[in-house]
Amino acid sequence: MKKLKYILIFVLMLFFISACTKKTSENVVSSQKPLVNQSLKFEKKIASSDGVDVEIVEVERQWGKTRIKVVMDNHRYDLGSLDVFSQTDFNGVKLAGYRIINSGSGGHHLQAELTFNQELFGKLSLGLGKNLTFDFILN
Repeated sequence: MKKLKYILIFVLMLFFISACTKKTSENVVSSQKPLVNQSLKFEKKIASSDGVDVEIVEVERQWGKTRIKVVMDNHRYDLGSLDVFSQTDFNGVKLAGYRIINSGSGGHHLQAELTFNQELFGKLSLGLGKNLTFDFILN
């Protein structure tokens, strides 16, 4: 009878330990998730002007910054040489960073990342020099 009692206590201890361990591992996994939006999923947005097509392919708001990935295509301008900084803003916030991710065919096709120093929503005005401006509403 004593053996049965010890076996029962041992089984209950194992059950209790496994239940605690499972709960702890779930807490560890959930605590590793960031507390902010990582990426906004939306339909791609496209605008065209003077033979240039601009497509917003991704918007990421995280850690106090907004990063926007764009694809630009045309057969007229070298897009890599146009002034993006002076003409681009997001709800009045000026562009903090601009990085060309991929460029091909003499700058006629390029992928770039725009960075703003706030998590922003609303009107993005992407300017490529004085004569080319593309407006998007990003929610």
